[in-house]
Amino acid sequence: MKGHACTLPKLRRENKLPLPSKRTLNRDRAMRAECGFGDNIFKLLGLKGKDLDESDRHSCLLLDEMQLDATVTFLADEKSVIGLGDRGKYTPSEDRTKQGDHGLVLMFQPFKGQWGFCVDVVTTDGAQWNRAMWRLSGVNLQSSSTEHPSNPDQRLWFCSDFPHLVKTLWNRVVSSKKLDSQANGGDDEYDWMHIQAEIERSQLAETGGNRITRIFMTNPFVPIGCMATVAALVLGLKNFYHGNHRNQQLMMRARVGAQGFTIAALMGGVFYHAFKAA
Repeated sequence: MKGHACTLPKLRRENKLPLPSKRTLNRDRAMRAECGFGDNIFKLLGLKGKDLDESDRHSCLLLDEMQLDATVTFLADEKSVIGLGDRGKYTPSEDRTKQGDHGLVLMFQPFKGQWGFCVDVVTTDGAQWNRAMWRLSGVNLQSSSTEHPSNPDQRLWFCSDFPHLVKTLWNRVVSSKKLDSQANGGDDEYDWMHIQAEIERSQLAETGGNRITRIFMTNPFVPIGCMATVAALVLGLKNFYHGNHRNQQLMMRARVGAQGFTIAALMGGVFYHAFKAA
């Protein structure tokens, strides 16, 4: 970990990240990252999982890519270079001399507890490479699962993460202004006017005047109450400056009344829109 010497103890003391201790880092500082997984990792996982209940063994594997800073480092003690494209034996020859700028991120999430060894679901976004992986695994329109590679009696399911599905749907609607259904051979076409209206409205830049008008039309009593509060406050300060204490007290009381009216109008608008939506 680079940075000030107090950074690691501070993060560990405040429990912001599950970080190893300084002693552990000093002990393992000679470790080098390699492509793939070491055999010792699987041996340790086997020892950990042999006593787990069946309900604690199931999990989900999430795959995504992460952009990295393209940096090449020469390791003098090993006479090797790290930072170039490295996918092990699957690295194309033209990528072996290019700087690596992306990394594959694997997130292992158990369904229950902190450990899980049987991957039941693989979740990715709908990028081109991931769709190709689905096809190679046997996923099609009729089935989103395949035979599990480690257990023929189980199924391995492939899912696309929901935020990416929403983004893909929105981009398709924005570009084509329509939605096509896969039912009946893809002949059904839905032209939703309210979706088009939302698209057109979202593509219009909202000016300051338009925003004030929209807020005022949504609940006009709130801005009226705010303006009354400001007016009472300004008049009260003016009377205080001129020494007119009687009018000052009246304006301060009017300010309190205007504030109460504004809060009541705000809460009334919230309840009205909630009742209307229901």
